[in-house]
Amino acid sequence: MEEIKDSSHYFYARDGNILKNMGDLLTFLENADDGTFSHHFNKEKNDFANWTDGTLKNHSLARKMYSTKTREEMHNLVKKEIEKSLHPTPKKKSIISEIKEAFSR
Repeated sequence: MEEIKDSSHYFYARDGNILKNMGDLLTFLENADDGTFSHHFNKEKNDFANWTDGTLKNHSLARKMYSTKTREEMHNLVKKEIEKSLHPTPKKKSIISEIKEAFSR
């Protein structure tokens, strides 16, 4: 999991927590008090999705995060994304690659 090096791009939570990567975000979502969470995620804004999109450059996850309605939904999305990055799905070979490989034997 890539950690942000430039402190100007860290996520500075209202309660003093500093997030540098997706793992930090997951831990924050698990432990932040409701007031701090609501400060960053409410009907007017979604700071977590903004940070994921603008800083972490994970646009597909950010799109999903923008549509979440609860902390639990957001937590599940982030957790799934981390698990996916730790256990990537192997790429399938194209049919052409398989044919070339068969003929080269």
